[in-house]
Amino acid sequence: MKLEDLLNALPSKEELVQAVSRQTQPSHNGSDMSAAFGIFGAGLLLGAGLALLFAPKPGADLRHDITEKMNGLGERFGREGHQNGEAATES
Repeated sequence: MKLEDLLNALPSKEELVQAVSRQTQPSHNGSDMSAAFGIFGAGLLLGAGLALLFAPKPGADLRHDITEKMNGLGERFGREGHQNGEAATES
């Protein structure tokens, strides 16, 4: 096999550009991704609900624990929001 034969077997510049442009085009559009995130979120909520249903604690204890956690999160976000607001007014 000669060097000329090898060079002729290589793809042209146009063929390379076409091949690269086909590979760089996104295969999924935004609606596919939002649907995937929606399904993931629904599965997350369903899993959390089932975990609560099959929890080994009695209902009253479980509701008490959930209320405490939610109150703690609310206080934490309120405190952080207040601190962020103060920092923004000082700047």
